[in-house]
Amino acid sequence: MDGGLAVYQGTCNSMTEIGCDDDASNNGLMPMLDLSGLVIGQTLYIRVWGNSGSTGTFQLCVYDGGGCATAPAPMLLYGDIQPCIYDTVTFSIDPINGATAYHWVLGGTGQIIAGGLGADTFFTVLWNSTGYGNINVASINGCGWSSLLNQDVFVCSPSSQPVVVASQSTICSGSLDTLTIVSGTLGACSRWVWYKDICGGTPIGFGDSLFVSPVSTSSFYVRAEDNSGCGTSNCSVQTIVVDQLPSPIINGDTVICQGNSIELDAGAGYQNYLWSNGTTGQTITILEGGLYNVTVMDVNDCIGTASILILSDSLADPIIAGNTLICNGDSSLLDAGFSISYLLCIALKKLSIKESILPSSKAFAAS
Repeated sequence: MDGGLAVYQGTCNSMTEIGCDDDASNNGLMPMLDLSGLVIGQTLYIRVWGNSGSTGTFQLCVYDGGGCATAPAPMLLYGDIQPCIYDTVTFSIDPINGATAYHWVLGGTGQIIAGGLGADTFFTVLWNSTGYGNINVASINGCGWSSLLNQDVFVCSPSSQPVVVASQSTICSGSLDTLTIVSGTLGACSRWVWYKDICGGTPIGFGDSLFVSPVSTSSFYVRAEDNSGCGTSNCSVQTIVVDQLPSPIINGDTVICQGNSIELDAGAGYQNYLWSNGTTGQTITILEGGLYNVTVMDVNDCIGTASILILSDSLADPIIAGNTLICNGDSSLLDAGFSISYLLCIALKKLSIKESILPSSKAFAAS
């Protein structure tokens, strides 16, 4: 209650106001006056009113200034401070030594069901609207009111089961997909919480949508949750089917000799082929070495790649070492030397040893 107080002296037909107040009490709502110069037996006239049309009962406390102390303020308020709408909640305090009564105040849209009068240390409220409210309580004795204990309350509301859709129900492994809640009511205290493979456990995201990139077929769950349990809904699930990426293998020789050609084959069964040299088709014919890549697309429009390194070797003229002149009946070892080119690409070179007649013997030409 929010009220005012005026005190008068004199007679009923001729009164003089000696004090007036609105909010000077410790709770900041009710009045408190400090009057001096009064004498024992003096008659005073008091007028009390409720501000903004408020009505109700009130208590009048009168005390002298000789060291009278108010009772200690309540320190702890018990009760659910995050109830669900239409919940009935009882708030209570521990009894205060020296208090003769307690003043309870309900802030917000609720209905007082029980308690909150006189020496009641409890206060029962039916919350009939969502949003913020508060409970205030002060202790009272013959010396006045204590300071208020204030407790904020937030009234929650239920949530409904969401409906979730995926931007693509089937994707290629590792591709990005978006899950979006398209309908469902989120309670006043709730938020959307996402899970993978099971409803509950460790959340993987929050909010109206979720970006996912699964590498295998997976199920994603979402529900509304809050701390009170009032706004927690049933789970909805969306399964994303994942097609694996194709894994082409390039077949063909890995070494090419000068003047020769090699056919590279990426394998059959794909819808599209694109080679790094711009050629399309399952196979390509190459004339030189280098790194060749192929990108393929399968029937699910999933893309895979493969590469192959082709080594090249040119025809090389071997250098043959050995005696170029031998006598009849003798032998000579001819050595063409070690060469990668010699081993990989057969290079032929005629060796002509012309016949010559030496003074001491006859030489033959070897071919």
